Amino acid sequence: MSFSVAGKHALVTGAGAGINLAFAKLLLQRGCSVTIGDIGLRPGAEELLRQYPHVAGDNSKRPAAIFHKTDVSSWPQLNSLWARATSAFPSVDIVCPGAGIFEPEWSGFWEPPVTKTNPTSPSRDRADAEPGTYTQLNVNLTHPIRLSQLALAHWLGEQNKAKAAAGQARGVLLHTPMWTEDPEKIAMKRETDDFAEPEEMAEAMLKLCEDPEYGDGTILEVTKGALRVVPEYNAAPPSGRGLALAGYQEMQDKLVERLKSGGFKA
Repeated sequence: MSFSVAGKHALVTGAGAGINLAFAKLLLQRGCSVTIGDIGLRPGAEELLRQYPHVAGDNSKRPAAIFHKTDVSSWPQLNSLWARATSAFPSVDIVCPGAGIFEPEWSGFWEPPVTKTNPTSPSRDRADAEPGTYTQLNVNLTHPIRLSQLALAHWLGEQNKAKAAAGQARGVLLHTPMWTEDPEKIAMKRETDDFAEPEEMAEAMLKLCEDPEYGDGTILEVTKGALRVVPEYNAAPPSGRGLALAGYQEMQDKLVERLKSGGFKA
């Protein structure tokens, strides 16, 4: 079934920068209003809000963008984000739980929480948390699950309207702050690395919303210059451009040497 985003209303987390900002911009250009949920906004996102202002009571059908500061690891803040979206717009038709982090040192496996035996860890995760929790899992896994539950509850209460949910997994190299500003990832970059642009990923995400070729449950693999529908079973591994950093193995070798010489403290 075809689905046009024109005249619809989307909720996109992580649209303060990167891929999700590119997706929000594309939606607005296509006539779809957007609620942005993120912990902050980069200049490009601030400009988008100025370009597509939301005016209460405006019945012109012009697309608009709003921002609601949201830490997606917090369920109360996700509830607040949802309430903001549904109060500002007639409905939420498209949901993209796009906010994500990629193995930052402050919430990664090789940097356990601070303890008496591990006092210098850069981790922000609490060793005394009850229940125990890792921010990386809360952002990348739990937040999409909870936001999807809120979306389904909303949609099943509004009969017979076409809706769309688009998610993303991070694996391809993209020119986003996640890759260009993290010191560890900068150290892995080489001139030969082949990065894709956020706009290419955003175009693929829009296809998942609108193109009838991609049905429910489609896993669409995006590499630089190529798309592939990943089969349900016996999928071949990803191939193509923009899949690996030239300096990745060097960083892994340094990690192994660190573990050999200093052990692992948790």
